[in-house]
Amino acid sequence: MGVFDGEGSINSYYQRGNWTLTCSVTMAAHDIVALFQKTWGGGIYIRKKPTAGGLILHQWYLSASKAIPFLEYAAENALYRRDRAKIALELARSMAKYSAKGGRMGANVSLGHKVISEEDRANRNRLVLELRRTAGARSRFDPDYQPPEPGEQAAPPAIMRPTREQLIHLYLEQELSASEVAASLGCSAAVVRGTMHYYGIPFRNRSDAARIKRARRKQAAQSPIGSSSYITT
Repeated sequence: MGVFDGEGSINSYYQRGNWTLTCSVTMAAHDIVALFQKTWGGGIYIRKKPTAGGLILHQWYLSASKAIPFLEYAAENALYRRDRAKIALELARSMAKYSAKGGRMGANVSLGHKVISEEDRANRNRLVLELRRTAGARSRFDPDYQPPEPGEQAAPPAIMRPTREQLIHLYLEQELSASEVAASLGCSAAVVRGTMHYYGIPFRNRSDAARIKRARRKQAAQSPIGSSSYITT
């Protein structure tokens, strides 16, 4: 279970009106991935695009009710993913109630499939939300979910977020670029841009960026030492 704790995942997806469940392990070592398939079944998918380091990744996957034996084992023996495995096991068992050989669950009455009850559908939605919450995620299917207003953006963590005053002084008054502001505050440019969006601080347009760039070039040309700077919006 150590490999699954480190390289595995349990995910749910909303597809064609139903929730699906997938357990997977992704890594470059094909022998280990093949061992998961030999032990628990499922399939192996080889990603065509290599990683930045040139490695080809292999992914073992097991879906829906077929994952029940594996999830039973993971619910007892996993460490980091034990709670997720327990929730996923209950979800997989719910899916097994509506599984039919050679067909999708709760979908085709003419083939003898059962139509999922409202009670079981509500229970399945609850389990999916619990599964996502254990990963720190939110869902539009959560009854407590409040979508952001148009133009709104969630704030970056406060521990790394610049203050509004700092951004106004450095970006608007000193006319530094987002990258330069980030360098001076010890954070990333993405955090600077996200925090500006959060506070409603306007980004400069291309003409303003070009104007500042020309001014800097002119100042650098007049400087006895000379320097070059680049402005980004």
